[in-house]
Amino acid sequence: MSGSEKSADDWHGEGSSLFDLEKYDRSIEYYDEALKINPTEASWVMKGLCLEKLGKYDEAIKCFEESLKINPKNAKLYQHMSRICLDCKDNNVSAKSKKYAKKAESILKSEDPVEYKKN
Repeated sequence: MSGSEKSADDWHGEGSSLFDLEKYDRSIEYYDEALKINPTEASWVMKGLCLEKLGKYDEAIKCFEESLKINPKNAKLYQHMSRICLDCKDNNVSAKSKKYAKKAESILKSEDPVEYKKN
């Protein structure tokens, strides 16, 4: 199958296989191809995770933000972004981390307020 015949799912799947092998730079190339064909939440998240593994936190956050444009109610991703900001060496880290944590909290409260109060 030539590159032009591959579907977004094919590119994403091969990127995931490379991710599992910890070949993050190569994996990004495959996610980029998937994103050109069909920009999905999953491909943006996986590309972001690759960038995070490579220590490229700002670029990872940008990918996660693209993913959130597709699914703005992904509370777990907001929580993850909050933790990444704490690992960054960025002057605005505290503000960013709090912003993402508050967004996650807001989503969790709105989805299941009774379950949220238990935690």
